[in-house]
Amino acid sequence: MQLPLADLIRPRFGKRYTRAGAGVAGSILLALAIGCGEVMTGQDSAALPPELGRGCLLVQSAEFGVEGAIATIDLARGEVQASVTSTFHDATLHPWERGVFVLNRLGRDSIQALDASTGWRTVFEATLPERTNPWDVYLDAEGRGVIAGYGSGALHPFELAGDTLTWSPPMSLGEVADADGNAEPAFLWRQEGALFVVVQRLRAFGCSERAPAVLELAWPSLSVIAERALPGCNPSDVVHTEDGTWIALSGAFRSLADTFGEPITDDGGLVWLSATPGASPRLVANETRLDGDLVSISPAQGGGLWATVADEQNAMRIVHVREQQGQVVVTDTPIVGRTAFDLWDTGEGLLIADRDPVRAGIRLLSPDTGASIAGPVALPLPPVSMLQVPACAVAR
Repeated sequence: MQLPLADLIRPRFGKRYTRAGAGVAGSILLALAIGCGEVMTGQDSAALPPELGRGCLLVQSAEFGVEGAIATIDLARGEVQASVTSTFHDATLHPWERGVFVLNRLGRDSIQALDASTGWRTVFEATLPERTNPWDVYLDAEGRGVIAGYGSGALHPFELAGDTLTWSPPMSLGEVADADGNAEPAFLWRQEGALFVVVQRLRAFGCSERAPAVLELAWPSLSVIAERALPGCNPSDVVHTEDGTWIALSGAFRSLADTFGEPITDDGGLVWLSATPGASPRLVANETRLDGDLVSISPAQGGGLWATVADEQNAMRIVHVREQQGQVVVTDTPIVGRTAFDLWDTGEGLLIADRDPVRAGIRLLSPDTGASIAGPVALPLPPVSMLQVPACAVAR
């Protein structure tokens, strides 16, 4: 079996464990992970080495219930700007032609546009209905866009002309809901003229009886073309390639099952959806194979994927998933016990967004030995996620 793991394209936004499964379960994990106690960013910030790659990494950092901030890392120079702009404390980053879109959630419910040419200042912010919980955004070349409303169970179309955003009536996903009316759109991407939407289905602390799915919608009418069930539940991350899309399924959270005395079920894993028209999602590695909940996935420079996996106590470890002699191989790294909410493979090591309670910051670690190469680079707030953009500063 040949897995199309080459030519990986980075996911289009920050996400990670706090963003895996909104609603009750996601809110609890967000509070536990971001807001437990005072988090120190460390006194001895260290620099990063140069020549870690091309472009810029935007680092989203946040303290639950307080505020958020964005830092930049110039990968060619290793230079870090600790805070270029402030954000809401629960936000995700999405690339935009002029900079990035920030989707604010958990009470603010808006889309905020940051322009790189203005030093990442906000050029406009448009409000969504309360409890929309925006999850992802897609915008085409003609200025037609849509936002996935995880809390509203709807897609929110809009048109963007310059700095003016105009909303159209939302499209409810009620027709694809389960018996409880759960159908929460999470991830969006465009492929072969259609819009693909990963639809989540949750019930209380666990998974719905009806599996989550990938919807194929006509663009821009948003009429449903097909629905393909996912072999598991709780989609938490995606990685796009030229040949298809990898989908991480976290399943019912082991930490919550352990807390409430519920049995741990194998209902998550790594799924491959080929770009071939009509292809069905295929489970590549289940939770038993990964030995835990699949939290996040990231491209590996030498091929394959890096995956962050969590156990019943939310202790995280990083594994490498690759194809070897026709078989899927899952290899543990020495990087364990880190609160690694996101990572980026530089080729020289893994940049880790580490929320360590004592010395939170950005670290460069060796995936072979687990040893620290550089860092931690302290930030004003503990880091949550990272997104690559072409440049840290853009001339007017």
